[in-house]
Amino acid sequence: MTPLSATQKPERLLVISRDISHQKIAEEQARWSAKHDSLTQLPNRVVLQQELDILTAKHSVDFAVLMYPVIATTGPSAHAGSAQRLQASGIARSSLEAYSPNLGVDAHTPPTLLVHAADDQAVPVENSLMMFEALRKAGVRSELHVFDRGGHGFGMRAIAGKDVSAWPSLAESWALNSVAR
Repeated sequence: MTPLSATQKPERLLVISRDISHQKIAEEQARWSAKHDSLTQLPNRVVLQQELDILTAKHSVDFAVLMYPVIATTGPSAHAGSAQRLQASGIARSSLEAYSPNLGVDAHTPPTLLVHAADDQAVPVENSLMMFEALRKAGVRSELHVFDRGGHGFGMRAIAGKDVSAWPSLAESWALNSVAR
């Protein structure tokens, strides 16, 4: 399987197929890190259900890891910048809710791990809670980790000694268990 380019990868969604070795994953992560000084430099955009559908059609998606995801496109938990970008792309304000990924969750949605910080000032933690609820209702294997502190965009850098430093190990363990099932 050919790795997707940085512009093709939905933000903060890690897709690993069984036909990629751990060595290849490490190489891809190293290439990605070399291009970006910080994971927070990625453009802030909504991971739309249509993108997930396209990705799923092209590749066997074993699991998804969503970190501080924008899920709500309307209401008090919506990320204003994402809603504005959708509207700027031609989406009518009255149609924004249709772009909330939690509304597209069904039994075919891959097992999903959600990671968020309760003190995230950019994307309210309610976004991850909404997605987790939708996954559970659809019977999709899912797990949610909410850290008390960490803010938005903690990623892999500057997390040493902080509670959020546990997320990579939690994600690795969860992913390996997801693929094994």
